[in-house]
Amino acid sequence: MEENALKSYTALNKISVSCPYSEDADKDVIAWLQDNTAGLKHALQHDFKALTGLELTINQTVIYYNDPSYRQSATGLFFRAHLNEPDFKITIECLPDCGKIWVAIKDDPYSGHKKALRDKMPKNYDYENHAELKDINIHSETSHEPLYAIPARYRRLENLHIVFWLFKDLCWVMLWKPLGLIMIVPTIAAALLITWQTRHIFSELLHNIAVALWIVANSYWMITEFYFKDDTLRYYAVIPFTLGILVIGYYYGSALYKKRGWAQKQ
Repeated sequence: MEENALKSYTALNKISVSCPYSEDADKDVIAWLQDNTAGLKHALQHDFKALTGLELTINQTVIYYNDPSYRQSATGLFFRAHLNEPDFKITIECLPDCGKIWVAIKDDPYSGHKKALRDKMPKNYDYENHAELKDINIHSETSHEPLYAIPARYRRLENLHIVFWLFKDLCWVMLWKPLGLIMIVPTIAAALLITWQTRHIFSELLHNIAVALWIVANSYWMITEFYFKDDTLRYYAVIPFTLGILVIGYYYGSALYKKRGWAQKQ
């Protein structure tokens, strides 16, 4: 993406132009930089969303100014952050003096969801394992849609959950009552664990809450058919079903509201 299309470079240039550089008042300059990084942080979050489709959360900020131990005393704004999940750690290094924004993936860049981002970074990844922000774009080269990636361990649990769910419903159809009751436990447990693991991703969280409510309703319905002759009891399954619909409705309603609000701002 072109540099002038990214808000981060505009915000960084604004800091470079406005900063009251002084060799005699290092603490004052550092304090000024600390007070004026909010705009840059918001710009970085916006640009990462546009370039990768992932949510950026900045956890720590380190300011370097007139420090001989850092890049020949260059001014640096160093951010430790994560994308979507806390274990997807990255660092962002902003250099106002030369207008550079470098990004690096921490830990093993060839594992699971990190590999998708790493593989889409430019081939001229430098010797420090940095890539320029403007050169990163993990949108599909053919469809221009954002790439969706999750940790492999999450995917394995989701696949296992499907097995539990199918086996539970098979017990229901075949009237295998004791085994059907037993399968309720791992099926609901897996749904709750998946919901907890995706709690940092708003869309995934709400969809998984709805799935968990669906399984609760489904399991209750199965129990009423197994052990009760009163057919009207199954209608109480409407309660968790309805709660699930409300959760999903809230998500899509808020998404539509945000989309319309953004369109009006444009």
